[in-house]
Amino acid sequence: MVESPEQQHPKKAFGWAARDSSGVLSPFKFSRREPGKNDVTFKVLYCGICHTDLDMIKNEWGNSTYPLLPGHEIVGVVTEVGIKVEKFKVGDHVGVGYMAGSCQSCDSCSTNAENYCPKMIATFGDIYHDGTPTYGGYSDIMVANEQFVVRIPGSLPLDGAAPLLCAGVTTYSPLRYFGLDKPGMHVGVVGVGGLGHVALKFAKAMGLKVTMISTSPKKKEEAIENLGADSFLISHDDGQMQGAVGTMDGIIDTVSAVHPLLPLVGLLKSNGKLVLLGVPDKPLQLPVFPLLMGRKIIAGSSIGGMKETQEMFDFAAKHNITANVEVISVDYANTAMERLLKGDIRYRFVIDIGNTLHTIGLIKGRLPEELKKVLLSVASEWGDVVDDMNGLQVIPLKGAMTNEVYQISWPTKNGVDLFRKVLVRVYGEGVEVFFNREDEVQTFECMSKHGQGPRLLGRFAEGRVEEFIHARTLSAADLRDPEISAIIAAKLREFHNLDMPGPRNVVLWDRMRNWLNEVKNLCSIKDIQKFGLDTLEEEISMLEKELSQGYQQIGFCHNDLQYGNIMMDEETRLITIIDYEYASYNPVAYDLANHFCEMVANYHSDTPHVLDYRNYPGLEERQKFVRAYLSSADYEPSDAEVEQLVEITDKYTLANHLFWGLWGIISGYVNKIDFDYVEYARQRFQQYWLRKPALLGSSGDSL
Repeated sequence: MVESPEQQHPKKAFGWAARDSSGVLSPFKFSRREPGKNDVTFKVLYCGICHTDLDMIKNEWGNSTYPLLPGHEIVGVVTEVGIKVEKFKVGDHVGVGYMAGSCQSCDSCSTNAENYCPKMIATFGDIYHDGTPTYGGYSDIMVANEQFVVRIPGSLPLDGAAPLLCAGVTTYSPLRYFGLDKPGMHVGVVGVGGLGHVALKFAKAMGLKVTMISTSPKKKEEAIENLGADSFLISHDDGQMQGAVGTMDGIIDTVSAVHPLLPLVGLLKSNGKLVLLGVPDKPLQLPVFPLLMGRKIIAGSSIGGMKETQEMFDFAAKHNITANVEVISVDYANTAMERLLKGDIRYRFVIDIGNTLHTIGLIKGRLPEELKKVLLSVASEWGDVVDDMNGLQVIPLKGAMTNEVYQISWPTKNGVDLFRKVLVRVYGEGVEVFFNREDEVQTFECMSKHGQGPRLLGRFAEGRVEEFIHARTLSAADLRDPEISAIIAAKLREFHNLDMPGPRNVVLWDRMRNWLNEVKNLCSIKDIQKFGLDTLEEEISMLEKELSQGYQQIGFCHNDLQYGNIMMDEETRLITIIDYEYASYNPVAYDLANHFCEMVANYHSDTPHVLDYRNYPGLEERQKFVRAYLSSADYEPSDAEVEQLVEITDKYTLANHLFWGLWGIISGYVNKIDFDYVEYARQRFQQYWLRKPALLGSSGDSL
């Protein structure tokens, strides 16, 4: 009988793995071997995402076996060492790269080039000496032979150091081995990406003149101004390339796409070396004659040996070299893979394993019976999914602060669509104080009829099942993209104009007063004084009087338009606004103010409750958004109209601070989601008192 991954070894482990070539990652229980006398055990804190991970989970090379748990840029802290381990002790910062083992007897191994051993064992997707599969670093712990562990110098931040285990040594090794490391040499680097930007950093630290070579003119400023390149060539600009002929001692080519080599060979001096690091999916044309005439070399290089990898880290620490990274939570990994496929990253993703990998499952690890019935009903309508519910993949989605949200993927029988997906929303505890759930469901169904959101597929006691929208959730950075921002503005105007059931009465002020009463019932006298809650009734009344003067457009407002509630189809660029718990009729200026305030938040960071008001949009950005909001195919707003709406929107930010400040205090008492609600509330109240004088002046004196 074949043992399950969880039973193969005694040391229980948890991570995220792909089950098939769809490449979808989801929680995975497995086991690690019992540490031997030469083994180092460490808690994984960060793991970088490499394009090889993406290729392997999708079986692009045709040799993947499943389940496949990727990750070979793994860093963490030692928790246990074997009795014969000499180089490491408990508490050390360490890393494991692409190699988990080798034969230790061939010529390559004897010359510290284990990476070229014919029997080299990869850290994931391979078979170890004991015959069991190797699992990578998207996991909580690692066990590795000390021969294949490196020390991470204490001066290097672990998140930025993780990609050096692959991108770092892959570029450092050829510079050293091929002698392209002498100060004053001129080296070209092809590709301003994950490998290229690290190659540039190492080359500059070695004292080289570096020219970045790219197909994208847009990367010139980044390469020169931010990364420190000496010059920049556009590879398809014949004039630029011709002007650089015969000027380079060597070129490090990091590109995996099919591209011509002849122009690159032409850039080399006599005896120059073109070193290929990428893996194109089709053969490249080899220009022999130019090689003969200049005694030039085209070579390849792959990662580096263990001795070389340690040297690379020591060099990186000396020169303060790390990769430029975007740190993500593990439940963002699938989205990160989609972005990586499109090249939408500068320059490496790194998963914060230590803070975001938890052994979690839907409602404490089980599917409620009511939910199973709903899913079976949905499955009967599909008619093409497998019968066994044990094959379901349950993926928690991060960023929600009122509910818990999960993606459930159900394998299909026909193999055409590998999975059917639904979204399951588990209602947060105690949140009924914020809104009426039945009203919210009615809004949800009405929105669906208007073609504005997902369909409701079913309900169960703790939540509901929704249609899964095949679009990506926006990120915090997306809100600042001018094109995306204009699309959001137009969609928000469409949302505000919806004809929804019920009276068109402003809800904002009564809702805040109700929440204030609830806060006073929950809080201690000390907290009431700490947050100045006794003064808020007057503040709410003052704001209502001040902001209700004159004509205001009332519309159906979302009232919670943070980036996590906005989805975009990358092909059509169509926007869908989701999650309507707080939706109601309100002044549209309030909804605009809420959206602007949300631009200071990043709910997928290590500290999702921390608000950075340096990121609040400037006047020009707010004006552009409002202009896009007011514009239509046959109408262009005047400058006066834009200015008027911007001005009242700015004032409504004060109401927004009080609104979410009260929400934060209540949530701190009733909601069990891992989020520092009280600190969030403190920041919102602080911003209210800070901004009130500038926005209201003397008219803001309390009544």
